[in-house]
Amino acid sequence: AIDGNILVKAQVDGNGWIAWHRWQVPGEARVQVMQVVNDVDSARSPARAFFIKPDPPSIALVANPAAPAQTLQISHVYPSAATLQMLRDDDTPIPGIFTGTGSERVFTPAQDWSFGKHTVKVFQVVNSVASDASEARVICVQPLPLTIIQPPNPADATQALTLVGVHPAVENVKVFLDGHHVPGIFTRYGETYTFVPDLDWAPGTNKVWATQVVNDTESLPSEMCVFSARPFTV
Repeated sequence: AIDGNILVKAQVDGNGWIAWHRWQVPGEARVQVMQVVNDVDSARSPARAFFIKPDPPSIALVANPAAPAQTLQISHVYPSAATLQMLRDDDTPIPGIFTGTGSERVFTPAQDWSFGKHTVKVFQVVNSVASDASEARVICVQPLPLTIIQPPNPADATQALTLVGVHPAVENVKVFLDGHHVPGIFTRYGETYTFVPDLDWAPGTNKVWATQVVNDTESLPSEMCVFSARPFTV
Protein backbone atom coordinates (compact mmCIF):
# COMPACT_ATOMS: atom_id res chain seq x y z
CA ALA A 1 0.00 0.00 0.00
CA ILE A 2 1.06 3.61 -0.58
CA ASP A 3 -0.61 6.65 1.00
CA GLY A 4 -3.28 4.29 2.37
CA ASN A 5 -4.24 3.00 -1.09
CA ILE A 6 -3.66 -0.55 -2.25
CA LEU A 7 -0.90 -0.48 -4.81
CA VAL A 8 -0.59 -4.11 -5.86
CA LYS A 9 -1.42 -7.56 -4.53
CA ALA A 10 1.61 -9.67 -3.72
CA GLN A 11 2.25 -13.30 -4.56
CA VAL A 12 2.81 -15.36 -1.41
CA ASP A 13 5.39 -18.14 -1.40
CA GLY A 14 5.61 -19.89 1.98
CA ASN A 15 6.50 -17.28 4.56
CA GLY A 16 7.66 -14.80 1.92
CA TRP A 17 6.04 -12.72 -0.78
CA ILE A 18 6.94 -10.77 -3.87
CA ALA A 19 5.21 -7.98 -5.76
CA TRP A 20 5.86 -6.27 -9.08
CA HIS A 21 4.98 -2.69 -9.89
CA ARG A 22 6.18 -0.18 -12.46
CA TRP A 23 6.65 3.18 -10.81
CA GLN A 24 5.41 5.97 -13.05
CA VAL A 25 6.91 8.94 -11.22
CA PRO A 26 10.63 9.14 -10.31
CA GLY A 27 11.54 10.26 -6.83
CA GLU A 28 11.01 9.01 -3.31
CA ALA A 29 8.47 6.23 -2.73
CA ARG A 30 7.15 5.06 0.66
CA VAL A 31 5.33 1.76 0.97
CA GLN A 32 3.74 -0.42 3.63
CA VAL A 33 2.54 -4.00 3.51
CA MET A 34 -0.35 -5.77 5.21
CA GLN A 35 -1.62 -9.33 5.10
CA VAL A 36 -5.16 -10.69 5.08
CA VAL A 37 -5.94 -13.94 6.88
CA ASN A 38 -9.49 -15.34 6.86
CA ASP A 39 -10.76 -11.96 5.62
CA VAL A 40 -9.13 -10.12 8.53
CA ASP A 41 -6.58 -7.38 7.74
CA SER A 42 -3.40 -7.12 9.76
CA ALA A 43 -1.97 -3.83 10.87
CA ARG A 44 0.29 -2.18 8.31
CA SER A 45 4.02 -2.70 8.51
CA PRO A 46 6.36 0.20 9.22
CA ALA A 47 6.83 2.35 6.11
CA ARG A 48 9.87 1.72 3.94
CA ALA A 49 11.26 4.46 1.71
CA PHE A 50 13.30 4.05 -1.46
CA PHE A 51 14.05 6.12 -4.54
CA ILE A 52 12.99 5.59 -8.15
CA LYS A 53 15.59 6.73 -10.67
CA PRO A 54 14.48 8.63 -13.77
CA ASP A 55 15.51 7.11 -17.08
CA PRO A 56 18.62 8.73 -18.53
CA PRO A 57 18.02 11.35 -21.24
CA SER A 58 19.58 11.02 -24.68
CA ILE A 59 21.73 13.35 -26.78
CA ALA A 60 21.14 13.20 -30.53
CA LEU A 61 24.12 12.38 -32.71
CA VAL A 62 26.08 15.45 -33.79
CA ALA A 63 27.28 15.91 -37.37
CA ASN A 64 31.04 16.42 -37.21
CA PRO A 65 32.86 18.66 -37.76
CA ALA A 66 30.53 20.79 -35.67
CA ALA A 67 30.06 24.54 -35.53
CA PRO A 68 31.69 26.43 -32.63
CA ALA A 69 28.20 27.39 -31.38
CA GLN A 70 26.79 23.86 -31.89
CA THR A 71 23.59 23.19 -29.94
CA LEU A 72 22.64 19.74 -28.66
CA GLN A 73 19.24 18.08 -29.02
CA ILE A 74 18.10 16.24 -25.86
CA SER A 75 15.27 13.68 -25.78
CA HIS A 76 13.70 11.31 -23.22
CA VAL A 77 13.35 14.15 -20.73
CA TYR A 78 10.79 13.63 -17.98
CA PRO A 79 7.95 15.94 -19.09
CA SER A 80 7.70 17.97 -15.90
CA ALA A 81 9.84 18.94 -12.93
CA ALA A 82 13.08 17.81 -14.62
CA THR A 83 16.35 19.66 -14.17
CA LEU A 84 19.15 18.84 -16.60
CA GLN A 85 22.92 19.17 -16.37
CA MET A 86 25.43 18.81 -19.21
CA LEU A 87 28.82 17.34 -18.28
CA ARG A 88 32.20 16.73 -19.85
CA ASP A 89 33.66 13.23 -19.75
CA ASP A 90 35.45 14.12 -16.48
CA ASP A 91 32.06 15.10 -14.93
CA THR A 92 32.86 18.83 -15.07
CA PRO A 93 29.62 20.83 -15.59
CA ILE A 94 29.28 22.70 -18.88
CA PRO A 95 27.60 26.11 -18.47
CA GLY A 96 24.70 26.67 -20.80
CA ILE A 97 20.94 27.00 -21.21
CA PHE A 98 18.31 24.31 -21.76
CA THR A 99 15.22 25.41 -23.68
CA GLY A 100 12.08 23.59 -24.77
CA THR A 101 9.20 21.76 -23.15
CA GLY A 102 7.77 18.27 -22.96
CA SER A 103 10.20 15.41 -23.44
CA GLU A 104 12.72 17.33 -25.59
CA ARG A 105 15.20 20.09 -24.86
CA VAL A 106 17.88 22.06 -26.71
CA PHE A 107 21.17 22.80 -24.96
CA THR A 108 23.03 25.97 -25.99
CA PRO A 109 26.52 26.34 -24.45
CA ALA A 110 27.25 29.60 -22.68
CA GLN A 111 30.47 29.89 -24.71
CA ASP A 112 31.46 28.52 -28.09
CA TRP A 113 33.07 25.10 -28.07
CA SER A 114 36.84 25.39 -28.26
CA PHE A 115 38.68 23.78 -31.15
CA GLY A 116 39.18 20.04 -30.84
CA LYS A 117 37.19 17.12 -29.44
CA HIS A 118 34.64 17.38 -26.64
CA THR A 119 33.03 14.31 -25.05
CA VAL A 120 29.74 15.26 -23.40
CA LYS A 121 26.89 13.59 -21.53
CA VAL A 122 23.74 14.74 -19.74
CA PHE A 123 21.63 13.62 -16.79
CA GLN A 124 18.30 14.73 -15.38
CA VAL A 125 17.04 15.22 -11.83
CA VAL A 126 13.38 14.53 -11.08
CA ASN A 127 11.93 15.00 -7.61
CA SER A 128 15.45 15.26 -6.17
CA VAL A 129 16.59 11.95 -7.71
CA ALA A 130 19.29 11.97 -10.39
CA SER A 131 19.28 9.66 -13.39
CA ASP A 132 22.31 7.88 -14.75
CA ALA A 133 24.24 9.84 -17.35
CA SER A 134 23.27 9.51 -20.98
CA GLU A 135 25.41 7.82 -23.59
CA ALA A 136 28.36 10.08 -24.34
CA ARG A 137 28.56 12.06 -27.59
CA VAL A 138 31.65 13.52 -29.23
CA ILE A 139 31.70 17.02 -30.69
CA CYS A 140 34.60 17.88 -33.00
CA VAL A 141 35.24 21.54 -33.81
CA GLN A 142 37.89 22.01 -36.46
CA PRO A 143 40.66 24.55 -35.96
CA LEU A 144 40.80 27.35 -38.51
CA PRO A 145 42.85 26.64 -41.65
CA LEU A 146 46.40 27.91 -41.82
CA THR A 147 47.70 30.37 -44.38
CA ILE A 148 51.00 29.87 -46.22
CA ILE A 149 52.68 33.15 -47.14
CA GLN A 150 53.53 33.14 -50.83
CA PRO A 151 57.31 32.67 -51.19
CA PRO A 152 59.39 34.34 -53.95
CA ASN A 153 58.79 32.87 -57.38
CA PRO A 154 61.06 31.34 -58.47
CA ALA A 155 62.35 30.29 -55.06
CA ASP A 156 65.58 28.69 -53.92
CA ALA A 157 65.62 24.92 -53.54
CA THR A 158 66.01 25.44 -49.79
CA GLN A 159 63.16 27.97 -49.55
CA ALA A 160 61.54 28.14 -46.09
CA LEU A 161 57.77 28.49 -45.83
CA THR A 162 55.99 30.85 -43.43
CA LEU A 163 52.68 29.60 -41.97
CA VAL A 164 50.37 31.97 -40.09
CA GLY A 165 47.22 31.40 -38.03
CA VAL A 166 48.70 28.67 -35.83
CA HIS A 167 46.53 28.04 -32.77
CA PRO A 168 48.22 28.56 -29.35
CA ALA A 169 47.26 25.00 -28.31
CA VAL A 170 48.46 23.40 -31.55
CA GLU A 171 49.72 19.81 -31.20
CA ASN A 172 51.04 19.27 -34.69
CA VAL A 173 51.52 21.11 -37.98
CA LYS A 174 51.82 19.22 -41.26
CA VAL A 175 52.97 20.33 -44.70
CA PHE A 176 51.94 18.39 -47.80
CA LEU A 177 53.35 18.37 -51.33
CA ASP A 178 51.05 16.95 -54.01
CA GLY A 179 49.18 15.07 -51.28
CA HIS A 180 52.28 13.60 -49.57
CA HIS A 181 53.54 14.61 -46.14
CA VAL A 182 56.76 16.64 -46.29
CA PRO A 183 59.17 16.02 -43.39
CA GLY A 184 60.99 19.06 -42.09
CA ILE A 185 61.70 21.35 -39.17
CA PHE A 186 59.30 23.95 -37.74
CA THR A 187 60.32 27.04 -35.81
CA ARG A 188 57.59 28.87 -33.92
CA TYR A 189 57.18 32.61 -33.45
CA GLY A 190 53.83 33.16 -31.68
CA GLU A 191 51.09 32.27 -34.17
CA THR A 192 53.61 32.01 -37.02
CA TYR A 193 55.60 28.91 -37.97
CA THR A 194 58.59 28.72 -40.29
CA PHE A 195 59.02 25.42 -42.10
CA VAL A 196 62.29 24.19 -43.61
CA PRO A 197 62.01 20.87 -45.52
CA ASP A 198 64.50 18.11 -44.79
CA LEU A 199 65.11 17.76 -48.52
CA ASP A 200 65.39 20.51 -51.12
CA TRP A 201 62.34 21.36 -53.14
CA ALA A 202 62.32 19.63 -56.50
CA PRO A 203 63.12 21.89 -59.47
CA GLY A 204 60.00 23.14 -61.19
CA THR A 205 56.47 23.67 -59.83
CA ASN A 206 55.67 22.73 -56.23
CA LYS A 207 52.10 22.70 -54.90
CA VAL A 208 51.95 22.68 -51.10
CA TRP A 209 49.36 23.08 -48.37
CA ALA A 210 49.32 22.67 -44.58
CA THR A 211 47.07 21.61 -41.72
CA GLN A 212 47.18 22.00 -37.94
CA VAL A 213 46.01 19.59 -35.23
CA VAL A 214 44.42 20.94 -32.03
CA ASN A 215 43.08 18.60 -29.33
CA ASP A 216 43.25 15.61 -31.70
CA THR A 217 41.28 17.42 -34.41
CA GLU A 218 42.83 18.34 -37.75
CA SER A 219 41.94 21.54 -39.58
CA LEU A 220 40.91 21.77 -43.18
CA PRO A 221 43.88 22.23 -45.56
CA SER A 222 45.16 25.72 -46.15
CA GLU A 223 44.75 27.25 -49.58
CA MET A 224 47.26 25.72 -51.95
CA CYS A 225 50.51 27.60 -52.31
CA VAL A 226 52.18 27.21 -55.71
CA PHE A 227 55.80 28.19 -56.35
CA SER A 228 58.64 27.17 -58.61
CA ALA A 229 62.02 26.07 -57.33
CA ARG A 230 65.13 26.94 -59.30
CA PRO A 231 67.12 24.08 -60.77
CA PHE A 232 70.50 23.33 -59.26
CA THR A 233 73.31 25.49 -60.54
CA VAL A 234 75.67 23.50 -62.74
